[in-house]
Amino acid sequence: MRFIYGLLLLMLLAAGVFWLGGESWMAERVRSQAGAHPGLAVEAVAPLRRHDRIGVRLTRPVYEGDKLGLDLPWLEAWIAPLSPAEARIGLPDKAMLRLNGRRLPLTLRDGGFSLRLSPLHGGAVRQATLNLAALSLDAWLLAEGIFASGQMVGLGHAAPRGARSAFDVDLSLTALDLDALAHLGIAAVSVPGTVSLTGMATLWLDGILDLDSVSGATVPPQPVGLRSEGLDLQLGDARARLAGYLRRSADGRVEGRLAIYTRDGAALLRRASDAGLIPTDAAMLASALINGIGRMPFPENSEEDGLMLPEPIEGELRFPVVMKSGRLFIGDVEIGPAPHFPRAM
Repeated sequence: MRFIYGLLLLMLLAAGVFWLGGESWMAERVRSQAGAHPGLAVEAVAPLRRHDRIGVRLTRPVYEGDKLGLDLPWLEAWIAPLSPAEARIGLPDKAMLRLNGRRLPLTLRDGGFSLRLSPLHGGAVRQATLNLAALSLDAWLLAEGIFASGQMVGLGHAAPRGARSAFDVDLSLTALDLDALAHLGIAAVSVPGTVSLTGMATLWLDGILDLDSVSGATVPPQPVGLRSEGLDLQLGDARARLAGYLRRSADGRVEGRLAIYTRDGAALLRRASDAGLIPTDAAMLASALINGIGRMPFPENSEEDGLMLPEPIEGELRFPVVMKSGRLFIGDVEIGPAPHFPRAM
């Protein structure tokens, strides 16, 4: 990741110099960086020489880490002359991934990544977008589509304690196969069927996502809060809409509240229990009380998050999920310990 980020910064620097000369200078710098980067090898680097792009093409870039390796037939990095602050990465359809000693064929259909930086503000990331039409690994179709775009925004009044930056995130994850990921040793949770998630959310970090943090020169910023007014979830044949505000507590666990609107309450509880997310006895108790729990109100003024969590419509249940003092509750049923707040790699 450090090398890719440095490559993107070179794209921005090349925009300020003569076009063809900038590409040649850029290619030489990429060769130099690749040679100095542990575990990275590049067979060749050449200028693109295209009228609509300023950039370079890498032939057979290979990365070998302790547990993870990646072998690409090629990679292109460029900027458009009319958008010099935005760098793009073009990815091949086929690659080879080394994971825990195994070499697995990787398919990235129509993959691309773009990054918009603020060079005058320490290289802070203003916007990042990842798009994949499909993702397969070792003949397993892991996802039918992945789109994620983050735009830096102001902290806002709901920012959790310790937040220093915020991103509005647009997410569309289609048919992610957690069962396949668990089989490959990538995911810890196995859920029969696929998972899809679509919607907007605000993500808060405890630092600034910039050159130093992304390259590893400093500790990368960690998520400290998440807020959404609507994420559509499909878990197998069960559907739900999620809205809530979650933050990292002082002991690293999740605290806050989450409303789960669904017509498939029993199916959701069953799948969560099968995946080990909810203890079986707690899931059985919640299932027995499902209609009452699905109509329970949230405690008045339980959170100052500014979220409006309306009552469920006819035929729909709303599960009020509350995490506080290290414990997780659905309605007034205690499920168990609150999960740990996710950390970035």
